[in-house]
Amino acid sequence: MNKDIFYKINDNINDLAKDSLNLQFSKNQDLFKKISKKQFEHSLKDTKYHLQYLSEAIAYDDVDIFVMYARWTKHLFNSRNLPLIWIEGSFRAIFETLSEELTHDEVNYLTPYIHNAIDELNTVSKLKSLIEENTILGKYARKYTDYLLDADRESASKLIDELLDKDYSVEDIYLDVFAASQLEIGRLWQINAISVAQEHYCTAATQTIMSKLYPLIFSTPKEDKKAVIACTKNELHEIGARMVADFLELYGWHTYYIGAQSHYQSVIESLETFDADILAISATLASHLSEVEELIKIVKDNENTRHIKVIVGGRPFNNNPNLYKKVGANAYAINAKLAVRSCEVLINE
Repeated sequence: MNKDIFYKINDNINDLAKDSLNLQFSKNQDLFKKISKKQFEHSLKDTKYHLQYLSEAIAYDDVDIFVMYARWTKHLFNSRNLPLIWIEGSFRAIFETLSEELTHDEVNYLTPYIHNAIDELNTVSKLKSLIEENTILGKYARKYTDYLLDADRESASKLIDELLDKDYSVEDIYLDVFAASQLEIGRLWQINAISVAQEHYCTAATQTIMSKLYPLIFSTPKEDKKAVIACTKNELHEIGARMVADFLELYGWHTYYIGAQSHYQSVIESLETFDADILAISATLASHLSEVEELIKIVKDNENTRHIKVIVGGRPFNNNPNLYKKVGANAYAINAKLAVRSCEVLINE
């Protein structure tokens, strides 16, 4: 049933978004008269996002995916002084619109997704920093992040040099400084403490500084182990995938890194040409889960690549450790270091 609902939403998502938004505005005519065409289009885009995340949650029978999306949206709206009642109204309008399109049993299945998401909107919570400043590397991660926020890439780079001089490992620097900093940068954008431009600058700066460590990473002896690392076709976040590729290289793997927006045919061609043992797929957004499943199915349906083991990673999988099975993967890992361990297990099975 859940896949039927997923297709009913996805195949008609534009019309459903328009109908839901029009229904929401029909209950608030005064507001409708005040908004501009641009504001209406922005609201329509938001409504489509709601439907995308809802459909993905339903596809994988996971209410928490939509609840976590509601939590993310709640923090985003709160930080920008936007009324949460507007999101709640949108969720209710979506439910009412879908109730006209779905069967009685499908509506009953849908109900807890909407109700739990609305409950989350009305729950008070704070988005805390994930940098553990009570540890030595946590203090470095905070200092590193502050340098980036000040657009001082040179000082941030020197800080990493200092850690290397103190014999901290590449793994420690990647996981406890780079990754922790990236999570903090994302949090700061979500709570409206920094701009999109600052977020992009910090990410680009970290990728540049990561490249300074490549002589250490690529100098390790290589074995006969090969992996292709990709993101889904609409996934723009790639630094996590880059870290997995770097860790595999560090541990003796040959890697073929495709990165963001990896189109299916290019992935298949890369797997065949590179004679890969492993395909690693990264998805940061839960709205791309069906793309992960679609890519894995294409790989498994191809007689030249079906033997290749697939490992997945990213925030949606970290939130639900069993989700990887539902998209057809062989394994998942919570971070780059554990990804290497999982890849080693997969090729020795």
